Amino acid sequence: MKFKILLIILLSSCVANNSSHNAKSSYMSKGFAYVYSDLDFINKITTKKFNNNELLIGHSFLKRGTVIKVVNPSNNKFIKLKITKKTKYPDFYTVLITKKIANKLEINEDIPFVEIYELKKNKFFVADRAETFKEEKMVYNKAPITNVKIDNISTNQYKKVKKLKIFSIFIAILYKRDSAMNLTKKNIKY
Repeated sequence: MKFKILLIILLSSCVANNSSHNAKSSYMSKGFAYVYSDLDFINKITTKKFNNNELLIGHSFLKRGTVIKVVNPSNNKFIKLKITKKTKYPDFYTVLITKKIANKLEINEDIPFVEIYELKKNKFFVADRAETFKEEKMVYNKAPITNVKIDNISTNQYKKVKKLKIFSIFIAILYKRDSAMNLTKKNIKY
């Protein structure tokens, strides 16, 4: 009898409380974009058909309607769009975009490298209109002001130099975890 009571107490005390871990972090990824063409649907490379004359974007696991920001890191141009279709495309690529998006972001078609950020709703708020009281209005009359200087901090003094990005893609079949870790350690140095 004592054993049963002890067992019940132990089992009930081991229940996990996951209420504090409900916050989902937003999706962020860097990689290559798959630029859609009409032959992709015919050859069954993609599962959905897209119109290349529209700003459409597809992803393999993010839900339809998710707002994402696609950034071209070489020129910092970006576009905010909702995912229009959940589709399958080759696993090597991060996202599927149409040619109109590629042209708007000026993505190099040889190396279509992009950054993707999921934008959460209700992240920002707009404050209500503030009310200034009579006492606060009288403060500026009492404060002594001797000199006012305005600096323009928005001008760029330094010009960015474009760096040529070099990518290395290793495809190998590794049978041991140690050999995979050694390969990554060697390539991180470059």
